[in-house]
Order: sequence, then structure tokens, then C-alpha cells
Amino acid sequence: MCNLYTKFVKFLEICKEFSEDLVTEAGNVRRPGPVPRFSDLEVIALSMAAEAEEIDSENWLFEAKLKDCRSSIPNLISRRQFNDRRKVVSGLCEQIRSRIANHIDGGEDYFCIDSKPIEVCRVSRVIHSYDLSKASVHDINYLNDIKPLYHDCSIFGDKGYIGAEIQLDLFETANIRLECPYRLNQKNWKPTFIPFAKARKRVETIFSQLTDQFLVIRNYAKETCGLFARIVGKVSAMTVLQYINYINNKPIGRIKYALI
Repeated sequence: MCNLYTKFVKFLEICKEFSEDLVTEAGNVRRPGPVPRFSDLEVIALSMAAEAEEIDSENWLFEAKLKDCRSSIPNLISRRQFNDRRKVVSGLCEQIRSRIANHIDGGEDYFCIDSKPIEVCRVSRVIHSYDLSKASVHDINYLNDIKPLYHDCSIFGDKGYIGAEIQLDLFETANIRLECPYRLNQKNWKPTFIPFAKARKRVETIFSQLTDQFLVIRNYAKETCGLFARIVGKVSAMTVLQYINYINNKPIGRIKYALI
């Protein structure tokens, strides 16, 4: 049996575990109309499995990779249907991913923040939250979005997040302590606290995994919603692999060997 199908089954099992009260018994979001035989959870699981297999082309996925296991997935939909439905269920995928991330380390008081350039449409440990913005938007603007999401915690950022006003605002409104390394020419310069520096390295490791294993920079989306669906699928697949390592008492960062 092909490795893609094995991963599909494992991802589907975990999606069912964390989608309680989000879908029906058949695995579909409640909505009017006919009930699809290939469920919403199966669409999400197939998307994650494809990302974990480093498949960034839907044509390659359906015309080549799924040929060996079509008999094991009798209700498999067409490539066009998969593309359309993946966009529709991207919100459900993100809800499941968030639940998994909170299950792994939902009690954490320390977080890291950073940005990653991603090619737009053509024509640490666990990622708790993320957002997409134009390249022209400065990193520090994202901090305005985290105030409703986090409170009473510490966030470690790089030098792009330095700003006395925003640090004071985060502390006063949500009791968030934003820690950033000092610039060499900055007044009252202090060396970076070693544990903070080690925490920052985890962010770079995750970015490397997203780039090399999940091919996050390579993007064939034709519209914005397609871009969002692909990014959600990639980040969710990474989170599920981290969860598999977590429940097997393995280092969660070794996602390449999670299913071995």
C-alpha cells in the first residue's frame, strides 16, 4: 500500500479525534444540500498527507501519486472538486490545527514571533497562530493582532519587533512582555539572554522545515483564497506530525521521521 495512503489514514484518524462538535458523524460541516460521500475531514486529511509527502502539484497528486491507492479510497473526488472543497474547508482545518497545538502545549506562557516571506499568487515548538499580509507591511504591525489572542505571557521577537511604544501598549492592555534583542547602537544595550536566543533558533528551524519539507515558498495558487488554503494545509500538516511525535514521546521537531 502506498505511503501516501498510510499517511492519509493517520491524518484522518487525528482529524476525527480533534473535530468533535465541529462536524457530523459522517465528517462533514453542517450545511444544507446533499451530503458528500468524500467527507470534509477526508479532504483535509488528503491535503495534509499530500503536503507531508512534499507534493505541491494537484495534477501530480491525482494523476500519479493516487493511482496506486484509488481502490482503497472508493469515494475519491476529482482534482477540480478537491481544489474547490479544500478552499471551503480551510477554516475547519485551521480550527483542528489550533486544537492540536493547544493540546500539545496549551499551558505555555512563552511564545516566539517572526515573519516569513512567501511568494504570492501567480496571475518553538508549535505554531499557535499565524497571519498573511503584504510584503510592504512591517512586521511590527502584526503585534496589534495578537492582543485579543494572548495575555499574561512573554513573546520573543527579533530586532524587527523593537518598539518602546508597542512594548508598553502590549504590557498595559494584555500583560504581554515583548522581549527583543538590543541593537548594538541602542541605548542601554544589554547582551541577549541565552535561553531567549535558544528559543529564537527554534523559529528558524520551523521556517527551514516549512521551506524544505513543505515547500511553502513554492506556490501555484491562482487566487488569494487558494493561497490561504495551501498555507493552512502546510502548517496543519506540520502540526499533526508534531502531535504524532508528542504522543509517541519523541522530540516534536523531528517531523520527517514522525510516521516511521
